[in-house]
Amino acid sequence: VDYIFSLFQEVSTYQNIFPTAVVGNYDDEDILLVHEKACNILQPWFEKERNKNREKYNEQSDKIISGMKELHQAAIAGSIETLFVERGNYVWGKTEPENGKIEINQSKKPLDNCLLDALARQTFLKGGTVFLEKAEKMPGQDSPANAILRY
Repeated sequence: VDYIFSLFQEVSTYQNIFPTAVVGNYDDEDILLVHEKACNILQPWFEKERNKNREKYNEQSDKIISGMKELHQAAIAGSIETLFVERGNYVWGKTEPENGKIEINQSKKPLDNCLLDALARQTFLKGGTVFLEKAEKMPGQDSPANAILRY
């Protein structure tokens, strides 16, 4: 099965193939076991990327934002390069992507969505990187989300 991965690397035009694979025959295994093995392989790389982006956040004072309205507009415009979102935090409200309006509520109301989820989704769909962080690991600790802008 190892040779299939090498063949795949050779013929694929996909840019983001990790150089190490979970190899073996897992036809009769639990998919969660395969996922765990993949996570063990990828964890050091993700940690390195996360730390590199935290450092970049601390160095890029002119390209960082943390206000929810600014973040919302930047996410819609595709301006966010890297977004840090605080794990376990919820900011409830409504968005109007067509005009950039955002309504923030102190508690969840009917038809509200988590605005942090919306930010993460928009950032990812526009080619940005999203990191889910514990509160104490957030690069800017005054907001449940903050970002490094592309430009």
